[in-house]
Amino acid sequence: VDFRWVSRRLLAQDWFIASSKSKNINYGRRKTTMSEAWYGLGLGFGFVLGVRLGFGLA
Repeated sequence: VDFRWVSRRLLAQDWFIASSKSKNINYGRRKTTMSEAWYGLGLGFGFVLGVRLGFGLA
């Protein structure tokens, strides 16, 4: 099991649930920002690692 893929799927699902409940604005906003923060962290780390690997191999 690729943990990154699983976590990305869970975050996408969480964001979808939060956005579908956005009629309750406070709940939707809180859930979405949490998801976006975690997803942003994941993308940031992935990008940094990818760049480091790329330069290391180059």
